Amino acid sequence: RPQDIDAALRRPGRFDWEINFPLPNRQDRELILQASAKRLTISGNLPHAWVAQNTEAWSAADLAAIWTEAGLLAAADNRSVILAEDYVGGFELVSAQKHRTVKLSMKGSTK
Repeated sequence: RPQDIDAALRRPGRFDWEINFPLPNRQDRELILQASAKRLTISGNLPHAWVAQNTEAWSAADLAAIWTEAGLLAAADNRSVILAEDYVGGFELVSAQKHRTVKLSMKGSTK
């Protein structure tokens, strides 16, 4: 986030360009999740719409982390196929990590 970068690093001459990449909206998040699924071995109907609805303010990298966690959950069960339960479990793990990170970053805040 630009506001988190020290002002000395952002002064003129340090960076030639500042490009804003907005966070994806619900529809874009669903498309990102679906596109990411194409390179994986999955089984069953995955709740892309539900996950997209519950991931407001998540980046594409956050969404990709869901698939990483889902794959690890499947591997832990000795499966090479990702099931809906792995997908939802991956969402829950990443969601918990994001909430924990936010709470930790707020610790010591004067607000």
